[in-house]
Formats: sequence, C-alpha cells, structure tokens
Amino acid sequence: MMKEKYGKECKICNRPFTVFRWCPGPKARFKKTEVCQSCAKIKNVCQTCLFDLEYGLPVEVRDKALRLSQQLPQNDVNREYFHQQIEQNAEMEGDITAPYGGHQLIGKTLSNTAAASSSSGGGGTDLLLKLARTAPYYRRNRPHI
Repeated sequence: MMKEKYGKECKICNRPFTVFRWCPGPKARFKKTEVCQSCAKIKNVCQTCLFDLEYGLPVEVRDKALRLSQQLPQNDVNREYFHQQIEQNAEMEGDITAPYGGHQLIGKTLSNTAAASSSSGGGGTDLLLKLARTAPYYRRNRPHI
C-alpha cells in the first residue's frame, strides 16, 4: 500500500486529502481513494468506489430513491467552516450520520430503515432494499485486456 499525503483534491469538496493506493489481488488493477475521509463519512460511501456502504449502490441512485438533495457550501471559507463543524461533532458525539439534516435514513441498519420507511410512508427505502447488492462484484477488479 502506498500513501501520498495531500496527493489529490477530493472530488466532492475540492480539499486536498491523503491518497492511498493498493493492489487488491495478484491479477487485479490498482485501486486508490477518490474522496476524502470526512466526505465519505458524511455521505456514508466507500472512499474508492463511491458506493453506498449500506445498500452497495451508487450514491446517485441512493439519493434519487430517497429524494435527497445534499449541497455542500460553494465558498471556500464556508466549506472549511462546514468541515470543521462536522469534525467537531464527530469528536464530541462520535456519529455524523446526518450532518445535512435531511437524511436520517442513511447510516442506519436495514431493519431500522425498513421500519422507518413503513412508518413514514417512504417507498424509496423499499426500492433501495430491492436494488441492494448482497454479494460483492469482483469482476470489476480484473485488469483491462
């Protein structure tokens, strides 16, 4: 595994972050982190593939099914302040599952989301449960021919 401090800009917040690069298997391509750790925790996604950690779906599909619109601050100063607040909340509470305030369903267990969707009448989580990947897709890691 290779580590490069401040190697790239995060694709979500445009802040520099530490890039990790590794080879997951003997005949696999190298993988690397694409987003910073704080953005991955905020959005509950994998740093490498940008898939939702709970459902295994691309984050765009998840957000459209749950009808979420997450906007980061556009100004550099506001963006830094936003991330400082998130990091302070993470230190104090240890949980940053809903910093945007609009997606309480993200970061919870599947049983909790099913109960929440039936009580709130949201069909988005039912759709996500149907689309959710239950097994990993390893063919994606194979080298290009």
